[in-house]
Amino acid sequence: METTPLTRFDRDWAMYAHLAGLLALTNFPFVNIIAVLAVYLKVRNNESAFALSHARAALNFQLTFAIFSFAFFPVLFYCWISMFTLGNVTTPPVALLTTLAITLLAGLAAGVFYVACCILGAIAASNGRPYNYPIAVPFVH
Repeated sequence: METTPLTRFDRDWAMYAHLAGLLALTNFPFVNIIAVLAVYLKVRNNESAFALSHARAALNFQLTFAIFSFAFFPVLFYCWISMFTLGNVTTPPVALLTTLAITLLAGLAAGVFYVACCILGAIAASNGRPYNYPIAVPFVH
C-alpha cells in the first residue's frame, strides 16, 4: 500500500490548527475555538486527511478544555464561599493562604498543560506525525 507524501499545505494547516489554540492567551473570549474552527472548516473541504485529522483533534481539545474551564469556576467559587461561611466567622489566615496557593497552582498547572499540548501538537504536525491530545472528548468526528 503506497501512501502519498504530505504536501506543505498538509503540514502547515495541521500546524496552524494547533497553534490557533494559543490565541486563548490573548484573553479574548472564545477566540481560540473560533480560530481552530476556521482552520477546521478550511481543511474540511480539501482532500488532506492529515490536516483534517489534526484540525479535528485540536477542535475537540479546545471544546473539551473550554467545558472543563467553565465547570472549574463554579467549583472554585463554591470552595471560596464555603470557606468563609462554614465554621466560625473568622477564617484562619493559614486556610486562606492554603486555598489561595492551591487555586493559583491549579490554574498555573492547567495553563502550562494547555500550552504544552498545543505546542506538542504543532511540532508533531510540522514533522508529519499524528497527534492525539491527552484529554479530548470527541465532539467532532
